[in-house]
Amino acid sequence: MRGRSPLPAGRVDLSVWTSEHIFRGSAVRDLPTVSDFAQSVKQQVDIVKIVEGYIRLRKAGATNYSGLCPFHKEKSPSFNVHAVRQFFHCFGCGVSGDVFTFVGRIENVSFPEAVRTVAQKAGIPLPKREFSSPEEAAEARMRGKLLDLHEAAASYFEEQLRGPEGALAREYLAGRGMTPDGIRTFRIGYGPDSFGALRDRLSGMADEATLRASGLFSSKEQGDGSQGPIYDRFRKRVTFPICNESGRVIAFTARTLESGEKAGPKYVNSPETPLYHKGEVLFNLDKAKSAIRQAGYALLVEGQMDCISLFLRGIQHVIATSGTAFTEQQVAILKRHTQNVVVNFDPDAAGANAAEKSIALLTEEGFNLKLVTLDGGLDPDRFIRERGVEAYTQAVMGARRQSEFDRVKQLVGERAATGSLLDESRNALGASEASRDAASSRCSPGSRSGGSTSPRAPSASRRPRSRTRSATRRSARRSGSRSASTRRSS
Repeated sequence: MRGRSPLPAGRVDLSVWTSEHIFRGSAVRDLPTVSDFAQSVKQQVDIVKIVEGYIRLRKAGATNYSGLCPFHKEKSPSFNVHAVRQFFHCFGCGVSGDVFTFVGRIENVSFPEAVRTVAQKAGIPLPKREFSSPEEAAEARMRGKLLDLHEAAASYFEEQLRGPEGALAREYLAGRGMTPDGIRTFRIGYGPDSFGALRDRLSGMADEATLRASGLFSSKEQGDGSQGPIYDRFRKRVTFPICNESGRVIAFTARTLESGEKAGPKYVNSPETPLYHKGEVLFNLDKAKSAIRQAGYALLVEGQMDCISLFLRGIQHVIATSGTAFTEQQVAILKRHTQNVVVNFDPDAAGANAAEKSIALLTEEGFNLKLVTLDGGLDPDRFIRERGVEAYTQAVMGARRQSEFDRVKQLVGERAATGSLLDESRNALGASEASRDAASSRCSPGSRSGGSTSPRAPSASRRPRSRTRSATRRSARRSGSRSASTRRSS
């Protein structure tokens, strides 16, 4: 099974805990040892290797390394890391400190979280946790088991995609532009046409109550109100794992490969579980957070396939809301990484509504926003596959500030209505000019028209409306003057 290496006996995987669980005095009886543990971690890790996980360093002397500072914009490297003394200092912005300071600042986390992160990066076992109550211990054990079940499920779905039953799924993914490397990167899999294959695979890992709580299985209510036997939730579907910010699988989205009424809904998602709360997760943040820091902003899209497609084509500072409007919890998570967001939701009505709600919440929380609208009413996935990375990059570079959009719904959600009104305006302008030229031809049979009889739509759409009206009035006056002159000469 693919996953993390087992912890030594007597240790508990603290990735299922929050910093409060690890370091809060009321929950941990051995709190005085925390500083000792941090000191132990600091002595075992190499700050150069930790920093190199975030930025590129070059050797600048016997014991020094330099690079571009991740905490301010600069073109010449002023950020230095001292390998022997195990500290960093930036001569540009003045920031300095040890390995925990660096990780705390770049990840925007507290000191306890920074200690945990550094320890995990270095493969150092975290201290055994002691619980303040049996209930708290049971909750932690449940979360640990659920994480193990989801890891095992992800590995199982990956195996099935590579096997004979996954042929149709592989064909579908290839048609969406997915390469084998991209499939491995996002651990995309396939749930076979079986009601009990995954259940049988995982039954030895947990009891039935835990399997039910995982969200990986469904059951039907019986006549007496009880739940019937569990069966596999994700069947005959392509599976997309959803990970937490640490990169551990906590849920799945699964897309059907069939059509028609028997196919069921297009997407089936994991329900709310002790691990997974949809409004508290940003899809792909675990992979994108480093790129978000480097780019200085996050690109927010609506769907997971949009996000995957952009990421695999090199636009890696992209995250997705998984088809819903932003929640306050998601905003708080994103705010730890950036306050600059470019929004590119789907152009349909649902996307417009989600965009409007998300923009309102992000604006309220003080984010700097820009909005992208793609030509042809295409979603990001289809746009970048059909028109290429350069065209999409240009569209993002041309994103407009939120203040420039008077009504987001009108420009995005009512694209068709806006287009029809523009067409009516152009048709009316064309009819007016055609009528004028026809009248001029009747009055002066031998004369040559002073301009084109058909309007040029692109230039008409670019001119301010007031100038168009003025030009029409001037043309009408000239036409009326020529007509009057003709009547007098006759």
